Amino acid sequence: QLDLIEQTKPRLQEDTVWYLEDVAELEKSDVAYPRAKAKAERHGTFISSYGSYGRHLRRSLMPYIPQGQGFGRLEVDLVIRFLLLALKRYGIVEQVRSGEVPGYQINPDALRWMAGDGRSRPADRIRLLDEGEIQPEVNRYFVECYRRFVDLKCVLEAREHTGQVSADDRRDREERFRTADLPLLFCSPTMELGVDISQLNLVNLRNVPPTPANYAQRSGRAGRGGQPALVYTYCAGRSPHDQFYFREPDKMVAGSVVPPRIDIRNRDLVRSHIHATWMEVARPDLGSTLVTAIDLTSQDGKLPLPVKEGLALELRNPAYRAAALSKADLLVAGIRDELLTTAWFHENWTREVL
Repeated sequence: QLDLIEQTKPRLQEDTVWYLEDVAELEKSDVAYPRAKAKAERHGTFISSYGSYGRHLRRSLMPYIPQGQGFGRLEVDLVIRFLLLALKRYGIVEQVRSGEVPGYQINPDALRWMAGDGRSRPADRIRLLDEGEIQPEVNRYFVECYRRFVDLKCVLEAREHTGQVSADDRRDREERFRTADLPLLFCSPTMELGVDISQLNLVNLRNVPPTPANYAQRSGRAGRGGQPALVYTYCAGRSPHDQFYFREPDKMVAGSVVPPRIDIRNRDLVRSHIHATWMEVARPDLGSTLVTAIDLTSQDGKLPLPVKEGLALELRNPAYRAAALSKADLLVAGIRDELLTTAWFHENWTREVL
């Protein structure tokens, strides 16, 4: 596959819609084995009398089996093996794995790609048991898209914008989005708060958000600065949550937003604020990465890793500790009544933290 892509790239221009993107991992063809799948196996396609194809094969051949002659799982498995050997003989499949039960792959040269008529699609005879059943129809939407593609005056391009996108790609997409060169982004629910979304005038939500607060946050990205905007939401038919708000849209669109709450009696929260006050007073040089502050050469390697000795000495400066303690006392004094209702707070707790 890699060789084929490298050979094809020079023939495809990257400034058109017909080109292959650089992807980290290509989808690879699978290997078929004429046997049942073992419990520990994770890769491969397994064809046996236990599967749907084995059952289909048995149904198809039963009318030709002499009466009284057995045709059970063992016989079906033998037929499957002989079929693959015959396909190999005529060059339709290739043996790519050896062993007691070899593995096979389809020979790419044996494939013929033919355009359909746009009216019907081949029936899956493994799942459709009766020849007289209704033939499956094609998806009319995509048929019309393919037929009208040549008539389009422009091509709509859309890109992903989530935490899975690399930093370089994200910066490029944000810049193109700001200039409207890239008109459409598929984003995670919260999007990145630091993105300049410019004149965004359309938001499509793929499902109904959990609460009115989530709806306000996501839909509010459009129509900044008093500009008109359109926000529409898809309501899934099998989701009770979506269907409820489909019937009662006002409860989502104009619902009350509950202000966020913080439990100021949370010990970890108060401790982190006191530590932040200490860092604000000391203002140590932490560098641009954790490597400059954390000692990664610790002998035991146990967590938490220690702070580098030079930084630790700087933070232990008595003047910094006294200033941090003064600020911490003011902070604790403002919530003292709430802290006294807890079991962990006492008069010397702040000094123990510092």
